[in-house]
Amino acid sequence: MLHQHHACGVTEQQLLESLWDRGVSISAGELSNLLTLNHDDFHAEKDDLLTTGLFHCPYLQVYDTGARHQGQNGYCPFIGSPEFASFGITVFKII
Repeated sequence: MLHQHHACGVTEQQLLESLWDRGVSISAGELSNLLTLNHDDFHAEKDDLLTTGLFHCPYLQVYDTGARHQGQNGYCPFIGSPEFASFGITVFKII
């Protein structure tokens, strides 16, 4: 479900209907919680990837792109090389 929602753009409603079609008894709120809460292990793995990539890569590419959301500036920094990629969300430019 996490992969379908975050990587493939499947909406929560589509996931919910798919689960119901397969006989899974789950509420919309429970599905939303599964998709959004208690992902500390995933965030730690993402942070470890950046640390390892920074240490082992012979060179890095860094850039960011910005956009406004609800009247606030936001940025998506990219740090990477051919071996790895790390993306984030910040309220300030990194370069």
